[in-house]
Amino acid sequence: TSCATRMNERALVIGHSDKNAAELLAIYTTFLNHLPDWARPMTRAENRNEIVFQNPSARDRAREPGIGSRISIDTARDTDAGAGYTVTLFHGSEVAREGWRNASTLFGTLDQSMPQPHVNPNTIKIIESTAEGQQGYFYDTWRKAEKGECAYTPLFVGFWQEPTYALPTDAIGLTAEQIMADLDENESKLVNGCRDLYGVEITPEQLAWRRWVIPNACQDSV
Repeated sequence: TSCATRMNERALVIGHSDKNAAELLAIYTTFLNHLPDWARPMTRAENRNEIVFQNPSARDRAREPGIGSRISIDTARDTDAGAGYTVTLFHGSEVAREGWRNASTLFGTLDQSMPQPHVNPNTIKIIESTAEGQQGYFYDTWRKAEKGECAYTPLFVGFWQEPTYALPTDAIGLTAEQIMADLDENESKLVNGCRDLYGVEITPEQLAWRRWVIPNACQDSV
């Protein structure tokens, strides 16, 4: 939203694949299309690579230029993304995925293109991902953030925070009592870990959903 509401921001959004990048662009486009007329900025260009918030009329642009911000969309294959211009806002999506295998090189370039927060307090850099094992750039950066060894603030969003990730226990032919009395090793670790680390009590309905989704949507992989 910053690019659509603030002057002269330059956002870079990078997906792990062409499909992911297209989906991210669609999110921004949908947001813009649903803004009320009084809040929607003028748009000079809107394509698969960028959204440019300028007056579409070359004749009127000098008098009424628009907010002058821009969103650029790219994929992690481009290790020169961000080179040659100043990026004030960054979003890297699914950074633990294979498409980000050159993440260290890409961020080595990008980090030189972004003002440090003490220079520009509006600078925002976000990387996010679903878990993909205990290795790689995202995992290493997450661990550093947890230890306070880098400027990132770690934010974990657990499955229990999504209200649709729950299922009536009878959907898998069990009662709540039966589920809680017969936890397997992974479920015990999950229940105890959520309680100890986050103060969250996992419900029988959430465990029922987990038991259903692992074979039906995760190819029996946890």
